[in-house]
Amino acid sequence: METKEQLFPDSELIQNKRPIKITEKQEWDFHEAFAKEIIKGNWSNSDLADIIADVSQINKNDNGYEIAKELEGKEATYDIDTQFIEFLDDFGYRKDEILKANVKLWVKAHNPQPKFLVGTELIINKQLYRGEYEAGKIIYITGYAKDRALYVFHSDKSHNGGVILPYELIENHCSPKTKE
Repeated sequence: METKEQLFPDSELIQNKRPIKITEKQEWDFHEAFAKEIIKGNWSNSDLADIIADVSQINKNDNGYEIAKELEGKEATYDIDTQFIEFLDDFGYRKDEILKANVKLWVKAHNPQPKFLVGTELIINKQLYRGEYEAGKIIYITGYAKDRALYVFHSDKSHNGGVILPYELIENHCSPKTKE
């Protein structure tokens, strides 16, 4: 009888918390696949294990140029050209896509629902999303990304889009503005 490999341990599925990082196995698989693409693209002919070791040290927030500069002094050797830098530019995005897929699975398993309706006027109680949204500022719910349990909000009530943040972050940092 064939057993299906679990993406998350049962203990993580039972918790009703949003995934905030990818699993160790997903990270390993991603780094291995990325290293194989480097070899396939002829950007290195070094040992796969050395390339995986280098790739596992990449900061996903760096751009392709920064990553290429960092790889220059690593275990493996690389043929750095503009195509390689463009390839490296996608590193963070591709890694983030794995987490987004995990969040979508979590949403499917737990079906979290937004507490605030579109148009709800909220007052921020604790700083939210960088320095732009400080305590005391008013925001409005302008929509949802329900497949990822995210609110869309903006400081302009008539705006259709805005910033997107998790339900739980908005619900823990904001409260409905009371009528005066």
